[in-house]
Amino acid sequence: MVVDGKLVVNRKKKAILEEELTRLNFHRVYRGKEASNDDDDEETRSGGFDYLLSMPLWSLTYEKVLLLYLVQVHSSLNRLRSCARREMPSKMN
Repeated sequence: MVVDGKLVVNRKKKAILEEELTRLNFHRVYRGKEASNDDDDEETRSGGFDYLLSMPLWSLTYEKVLLLYLVQVHSSLNRLRSCARREMPSKMN
């Protein structure tokens, strides 16, 4: 989302980013547990997106995202190569 411009994270306040992440249906996580976006307690209203907002900037670069995409494509290709030809149409979904 950041790489393709759907979510801009620079030069924004944390509260605004949290509102946008909530609107985009990202999940809040606290100490290893997931919280609902509808929770009203103070802890839930502030924070919960630290797992996303504390990511190193290099993980948001085009090259890093492209590398992750290529790994996924390579994995899919290996999965397809391992199946019989008659199974391929069902494996491509």
